[in-house]
Amino acid sequence: MKKVILLIFALFVTTTAFSQGVLNLLGRSQDFFKLLEEQKYTEAYGFMDSTFKAKVPEEDLKKYGHKFQRN
Repeated sequence: MKKVILLIFALFVTTTAFSQGVLNLLGRSQDFFKLLEEQKYTEAYGFMDSTFKAKVPEEDLKKYGHKFQRN
């Protein structure tokens, strides 16, 4: 009985993840941080929506972008 409940729960979680596009969002976020690591701030800034762009100018992303790089 526990295995059946676990199987149903796993199917529910995977179906939800695919229907929400979570995997696609994870790929986009990895692309964003990769651009920051490569210091391509203009391209990374393009990933942002208009509300973020209204509050944070591109120059600030360039100024603080080095903090996202791996050591």
